[in-house]
Amino acid sequence: MDPTDKVYMSNMIACLIEEKKFDEAMTLIESVVSVFESERVDFKLRARILQRKGTIHMRKEEYKSAVEAFESSLHESKSDAVKDLLIEAKNKFAK
Repeated sequence: MDPTDKVYMSNMIACLIEEKKFDEAMTLIESVVSVFESERVDFKLRARILQRKGTIHMRKEEYKSAVEAFESSLHESKSDAVKDLLIEAKNKFAK
């Protein structure tokens, strides 16, 4: 596998999230997000990576940042699962 492949990186991010290595996952996310435009990353993959960013914020109880990440994800590609996560984040942020 090519460690610069965006799908590979997305899967690595998911693994890091499950291992609760949020800072390491966020660093990897930021490196992938920084090349979205220059490398024309697929919209669905962009959305998945931004969803994972929101998931990290949710697990860290950073609900405002989670809302922003989930909204960005939905801007890239519509997903019922992300819509549900956005609603959950908004509800927790409102409390």
